[in-house]
Amino acid sequence: MEDKTKQRMIAGFIIIIMVSSIAGFVLSFNTQNQSDLPKKYNGFKLNQNPDQTWTLEYREREIKFINHPKQLEYLSVNKEVLDTIKSSKEMILLFDPNSDQAFLQGVDTIRYFISRQATYFGRFVNAGITNQSEKYNLPIYSCDDQITSDKVLLKLTQEASGEIKEENNCIIISGTEFEIVSKLDYISYLLLGVMK
Repeated sequence: MEDKTKQRMIAGFIIIIMVSSIAGFVLSFNTQNQSDLPKKYNGFKLNQNPDQTWTLEYREREIKFINHPKQLEYLSVNKEVLDTIKSSKEMILLFDPNSDQAFLQGVDTIRYFISRQATYFGRFVNAGITNQSEKYNLPIYSCDDQITSDKVLLKLTQEASGEIKEENNCIIISGTEFEIVSKLDYISYLLLGVMK
């Protein structure tokens, strides 16, 4: 077998694994009955997809979310944190590459969804890690780093506090991978004006 054919087969296999991983995460996340959730929220139309995600119709475009806004009404974020995110042009999702596998799978799903959502509210999304890793070839950042005012570090952590708070030069978003997905969906809905 030629090297190029072998490389294509390996690349195809990796793509299948990643897509299956994202689909599995989404399906395991949305196990509750969602048929009673409204198809409109604050004047915005939402459609449920076969994979249990939601598509928001926004300015003649479609944006995919894992959660319906109604599921996120219990969340809150202080005005200063939201203003910091609003004033940034680039969001850097920062995480510990040595976290457990379930959390890292959640982080990869989060990176996929938030990078697509962010384009609709005028943000670039990149990723960074907190320490050296063979698995992730990403830049290393710390909350002690001095970053420009047009960037914001969103540090995703597995802490039990489950908060969204500002600390040093980071916005810390903590909880399980499921809680973090919900919090980032919530922030995206706020930035789009779907939730208030």
